[in-house]
Formats: sequence, C-alpha cells, structure tokens
Amino acid sequence: MTPFSTRLRIAILLLLLTVAAACARGGGESVPASDEPASATGGAGGEAPSSGTSPPEIRLVAVTPAVLSEGESVTIVVAVDDPDGPDDILGGRLLDATGSIQLGLFERQSDGRFSYTVSWQQLDAYQEIAFEQVGARPLRVLFIDNQLHQASRDIQLTLECRGYPACQGHCASAAAPDLCSHCDDDALCCQAARSQVPANTLCSDQLNLFTTFKDCVCNQCASVCGKYCVPTNAWVTEACYSCLSTSCVQPLSACFWKQPGCG
Repeated sequence: MTPFSTRLRIAILLLLLTVAAACARGGGESVPASDEPASATGGAGGEAPSSGTSPPEIRLVAVTPAVLSEGESVTIVVAVDDPDGPDDILGGRLLDATGSIQLGLFERQSDGRFSYTVSWQQLDAYQEIAFEQVGARPLRVLFIDNQLHQASRDIQLTLECRGYPACQGHCASAAAPDLCSHCDDDALCCQAARSQVPANTLCSDQLNLFTTFKDCVCNQCASVCGKYCVPTNAWVTEACYSCLSTSCVQPLSACFWKQPGCG
C-alpha cells in the first residue's frame, strides 16, 4: 500500500466520523413518524385515558307491554351510555315520582342495557290504584356510575281495566261491573251503583219529581268507599240514603255535592 492510498483512506475515515458526530448533536433534520396528532398518553393516534368524571346518559326507556292491568306485569328496558365505558355504570333503580320510594333494582342484560319487571301489585302496594277509566302512574328511572354521578328520567305507566274502573287496587269486570264505581276522595262517596246486593240500610220517604220510593241496596263499592250505600237506581238523588254501620241519616245528594257526610 502506497503512502498516498494510506492518506486517502485516513481522510475518508475522518470525514465519516465528522458527519456522524454532527448527526449525533442534532444537526440533521428530523422526520415525523406519523401525520396523526399525539394523544395524551404520548402515543400517536391513541385515546386519552378515562378520567371517570363524565356522568352516565339514559339514551332510551321502553315499556313492554304498553298498558298494565290487574294481575299483570310490564318490563322496563333502559339503554344507558357512559363516556367512561359501560363498566363505569354501577346500576339503576326504579323509584316513585318523588324519588323517595324504591320499587326495585334494574338487572344488567348486556353492556349498557338494563331491565326491570314491575307488577300491578307492586304499584298498588305503595300507592292505591284507583281510576275511573284509565289510570297513569308516574315513576322515575335513576342510574349512577362508580363516581356516584347520576342520570334520571321520569316515565309514566298506563293502567287500565279494559274499560272498567278500578278502586283499592282491583278492577271491575263484565262479571262484576259495579265492583267499584267512581270513589270521591273528598267525601268518600260511591256514585251510580247498579248491582242488587241487599244490605241493612235506612231508607227515606223523601220523593222528588223524577223518582219513586225504592229500597236501598249496597254493592261492594259502598264497603270499599267506607261510608255510603248507593241506591239501585242510579238516577235517585234524594229518595234513598244510608250511612254504613251508623244510625246517622244523610241525604244522598250530600254525597254528590261533596258535602260532609255522616260520622
């Protein structure tokens, strides 16, 4: 090897070392690894870690069947979303409209889907079911997450007795259409009873232009409402009257006009 070639090799080696040192000091231009922005974790395109500060969201409430009658139940299905993930949902409760009475706990069916079945008897147990044609029972659906954040929605169940009234949690029917006519909460009166159920009653000899004297009879509605025995003829207003289990005499019109009754 000649002295010239030796010097040439040394010169090339020194040049390579100089370039390598410059790159090590950051002298070279950097090239991004991805066009995607970096996430909070420092990775490209990754999701930020859950902070657990977002409340759940009730997305849907469905009731099946849509109408509830005596002896039946309805299933309430609730779809719940949580920005922190489905595992962050702790559970849900079915409450009365005030939120003070709990009827039951929702059961988890799948991620974000819960259900609970409530019966006519349950609704009547905490508040007596009574209506003339169709009833409505307001309720509240409440869900919480692991951080105790809450989400609620007010719903309303429809109650009916196939066109008949309900009183004290029971439906009248074709077999017993006068099980209970409309009960007035103020005077505790039953109106327009038509069944022929004999009872020990006191009858008046008062007459008006539209009626004739009839014996008083009581149906089951009278015992349910607790005070008044309603006459057989629904149009009688003054001709017949009675107070249950008392010797007090009061015109039936006092019932209809919501005046204070006996006892």
